[in-house]
Amino acid sequence: MAKVAAEDVTLGAPGRATPVPASVPQATDVSLDLSDHMAVGAADVKEAVRASKVMSAVDVPKDVLDAIGEPAIEPKPIEKAKPLEQAKPIEQAKPIEKPAVVAMPIEKAKPVEQAKPIEKAKPVEKAAIVTKPVTPVEKPAEKHPIAPTGPSRVTTRLIILFVVLLAVFGVYMVWKHVLKASNEDATKTGATTQPVTPPVVKKEPPPPEPIKLVAETPAVIEVKAPAAAVIESVEAEKSVKRDQVLVWFAGGKQAARELEAAQKDHDKLAKDVADAKVLLEAARSSNLAKEPEAKLKLEKAETALVPKKEALDKKQAAADKVSIKAAADGDVTMTAKPGKVNEGDVLFSLAPAPILTVTFKATETTKLDPDIKADSSVYVAVKGSASKLTCKATQVDDKAIKVECPNQPEQVGAEVSLAGLVPPDVKPAVAPPPEAPTPPDAPPPAPQPKPAVAPRPRPPAPKPADPKPADPKPADPPPADPKPADPPPATP
Repeated sequence: MAKVAAEDVTLGAPGRATPVPASVPQATDVSLDLSDHMAVGAADVKEAVRASKVMSAVDVPKDVLDAIGEPAIEPKPIEKAKPLEQAKPIEQAKPIEKPAVVAMPIEKAKPVEQAKPIEKAKPVEKAAIVTKPVTPVEKPAEKHPIAPTGPSRVTTRLIILFVVLLAVFGVYMVWKHVLKASNEDATKTGATTQPVTPPVVKKEPPPPEPIKLVAETPAVIEVKAPAAAVIESVEAEKSVKRDQVLVWFAGGKQAARELEAAQKDHDKLAKDVADAKVLLEAARSSNLAKEPEAKLKLEKAETALVPKKEALDKKQAAADKVSIKAAADGDVTMTAKPGKVNEGDVLFSLAPAPILTVTFKATETTKLDPDIKADSSVYVAVKGSASKLTCKATQVDDKAIKVECPNQPEQVGAEVSLAGLVPPDVKPAVAPPPEAPTPPDAPPPAPQPKPAVAPRPRPPAPKPADPKPADPKPADPPPADPKPADPPPATP
């Protein structure tokens, strides 16, 4: 906001009463010359001027400075002033207070003497007022006061300076010992040789733990009737073998007879197949000329065995529907009797005999045979023996195969290995029970290889008959008739 220039006011001459212009009749002139009543000397004025220079000067607006710099305008002539009325007595002036020092300490001002009582003002004489051109007062140079620095500000600055120096020192140490060292190492990597790492010696895996046969005693098995039926016959024996029929329902005897007949037919042709295989092996080893004949015979035997095997499977399935077998070797306690039974009735309880079990686990070096399934017959080879146990796989998965073998107390703890599947045409050997009254049916002996057929010897030459006495030498035959001469040619 721009400041308005103040109007110049004409002051009276010092020490004299200035008459009031006639143009202002309503104003009352009360100006007095205080120099006659106040002890203000030249030294006091200098001291006041010096104090004003010390104090911060007021910023004068630009337009005021411009107005001051312009030439002074001559004032109009002042009209004669009217005589002043008698002035009232002036009250005693108060002592002047010491001026406040802002920036720098100043000398102590002299005490102002008490003003004298003011006498009555004399009538103002008429006098011509002489005006002088107003000269601009030189503006003293502005000086900003310097505030004294206290001890607290100095301490704060020193602390800040110390913290800054400490931070700079920390940055320098980090650069020298961390950044610079890492850069030097990075530049040297191209020239330095990589450390030679010793060859890694592959440790051989420890040998697998030996797999041994373990004796187990299964829990007692209680068998119940699967549905309401009529029992035709029960097995009276106490000790039974695995898969031995213990209960026959209605129609069981007929199914058993048909199964037995189908089994005989199958076994007869299975024997023919085994004999044909033996002949083929003998022909390959001794007489290759008879190999084609042996192959043909084996193919015929196998072709004839296929329908017998299918018929046997059907008869076996039919017999299984009307019978209940023993799940394991052991002692049976029969509860059922021939007659009608309801669903859920207890037929018998079976206390399985101790069995030998072994679990073959898959490892990095040992793979399991994927052809082995649950209830498959497998060979288990005993270490240190040429014999093999014929066992049954009970649990099969990708990680392990659990096998149950016939109870043979002498084989407990023996180290064994899995030797593969039992061929389908070979019946598993069944070990005799510990207290069996009669030995089990032994499997049919393996057919002995027939000796190689020797070539048929030639029949001996017939013995010549006794020679007859020699006949007398016959006489020489008569000479032949001479050959007749050619006939003469015919004459015409």
